[in-house]
Amino acid sequence: MEFKIHKIEWTAEKSARIWDYYSSNTNYRETFFGKQVGYLVAKYINKKLKLKRLENILDFSCGMGDIINELLPFLIPKHQIYATDFSEKNIEFVNKRFKENINFKGATLLQRLPSNLDSNMFDLILITEVVEHLTDDELSSTLKEAHRLLKKGGMVFITTPNNENYSANEIMCPDCGCIYHKWQHLRTWNKLQLESTVQKFGFEKFISTELNWMNNKEKILNIIKPRPKGGLLYVGKKF
Repeated sequence: MEFKIHKIEWTAEKSARIWDYYSSNTNYRETFFGKQVGYLVAKYINKKLKLKRLENILDFSCGMGDIINELLPFLIPKHQIYATDFSEKNIEFVNKRFKENINFKGATLLQRLPSNLDSNMFDLILITEVVEHLTDDELSSTLKEAHRLLKKGGMVFITTPNNENYSANEIMCPDCGCIYHKWQHLRTWNKLQLESTVQKFGFEKFISTELNWMNNKEKILNIIKPRPKGGLLYVGKKF
């Protein structure tokens, strides 16, 4: 193989390869967003979005189902939680993982957008740590789909890194010279960019904030030694 420094050109196949590798490696799985802070996300949704008032929930890109796993203890019998993903392996894993749970209504493999799910179906759609991975066309399709699937007044819940130092997370393959973001990110976001982008697709701002997902101990330590807010959260209502 010829060694030549070059930037990667991500394709769906390449993305699937890297995420199948990460998902199959326990050490990497422990670093996933849902695994690390899923409980904090679930608590936030329960408190800030008044979870008991909602009914149908969709985890749009569910991965291994870690956020679903943390949400389930907060659900009551009326809640129905669904999942979608573009990875067949993830869909198989999530369906098996939650098949005995009465609130879980199944995970569906996405092969294209719009999906076969019914319009105006959901009260809440979670799009966590996804938008940084998308091309312009994929981002547009995803936000259009979220708007289509939500009921009027329903909410889209988006998280992404805040002002990520992109180049600091690039690595080079010493075999072929390919340079790529180790987590397959394609773009970075700041608060104003995220707000203005999502609002173009028919959402009005309900929550928009820079934050760190921290437990109580971490919050105390952050008072003593504040750290940069590494995450963004945007919650938009469909109008």
